[in-house]
Amino acid sequence: MGRTPCERMGRIHKLSVSVVNRIAAGEVVERPASVVKELLENALDSVPTRIDVALEQGGIALVRIVDDGGGIEAEDLPLAVAPHATSKLRVAEDLERIGTLGFRGEALASIGEVSRLVIRSRPRGGTGATLVVDGGRVGEVAPDGCALGTTVEVQQLFGNVPARRAFLRAPQTEWTHASEAFVRTALAHPGVAFSLTHNGRRVHDLPATDSWRTRIADVYGPQLGERLLEVEAEDEGIAVSGFVGHPEDDVASTRWQHLFVAGRPFRDRSILHAAQEAYRGLLLSGRQPVVFLRFEIPPEMVDVNVMGVLNCSHVAVPHLIAAAKGSRGVADIVNISSVAGRKALPGSSVYAATKFAVNAFSDGLRQELASKHVRVSIVAPGMTESEMIYKIRPDLLEKIRASLEAMPT
Repeated sequence: MGRTPCERMGRIHKLSVSVVNRIAAGEVVERPASVVKELLENALDSVPTRIDVALEQGGIALVRIVDDGGGIEAEDLPLAVAPHATSKLRVAEDLERIGTLGFRGEALASIGEVSRLVIRSRPRGGTGATLVVDGGRVGEVAPDGCALGTTVEVQQLFGNVPARRAFLRAPQTEWTHASEAFVRTALAHPGVAFSLTHNGRRVHDLPATDSWRTRIADVYGPQLGERLLEVEAEDEGIAVSGFVGHPEDDVASTRWQHLFVAGRPFRDRSILHAAQEAYRGLLLSGRQPVVFLRFEIPPEMVDVNVMGVLNCSHVAVPHLIAAAKGSRGVADIVNISSVAGRKALPGSSVYAATKFAVNAFSDGLRQELASKHVRVSIVAPGMTESEMIYKIRPDLLEKIRASLEAMPT
């Protein structure tokens, strides 16, 4: 007879750094799309004019991202792949005014633990160098005659972690997720030129532009771009601008609905519901409107430190609680894993939020929260979701309706 789990456990011991890093990598790297998102954010923070992305087998075999940005000094390459090393912040207060996309100093370290990672970089006025990290083993920095900027290659994702590799989907499915991550990033940054290649075939070639309408048209086609309806709204320092689609350009999927804040894609069901309501009677059942909206908010009002799955800004949480009916005790059921959340509700119960815990929390309290008019936000992988846009919804809905009423018949 085999031993029970308790009998097999043995004494408690501290995990090795390698094991800890490999476990932590799972929080950052879920699939090739996660790699694409993280590396694109790093590339954009280097202020490039162009970023080229190449994938093989949906990104499972290869993700290569090339930028012509500022580059990395040779002596900084080992730090670039070390955990919790970043050039984006130094003290905790910097979390409240982050203007960059990447800031945690975890992406390259995590990716290097579960793949073969190759970095080639040359800064302006400097010499080129390369560094290889193979399954967490960091090699030596070597000279490299590379071009200005940085090239990052991620080869054989999860090749050294068969259990994780087994959970990846078919290459075509992973390609779909990775290409969506690319599109979201390209839409958020029209001033940068992007290209995307899969298995040697060029899929997107997007020139830089100062027109968001042009970038949308380059991604989704000129016919859609020409028919988009402009939307603008502002309320208490939060501004929204962008486009919604003509009712005849309705789609079957919400993949054509994009919201951005601070250069980051996010999901907010209330905003998308407002857009859906504006099209009531204009769309067939099951059809969705096309939505592209950007929100302008000061960096200190946006909480991007999403370690768990719930994220509420320190501006909107008090607003929600004040607006809730029978709000006594509501603070005790707001679960936040964020610096801003703790600052907003210092006397409340604050829990570290894992996906499992948040799902259980959502299911168990959904009806109770609905009766108090407080919603639970769940962050999609690679996105942030927040209640911070809550108070602009009525004006947004009015503006969308006005655009629809003004469209030519």
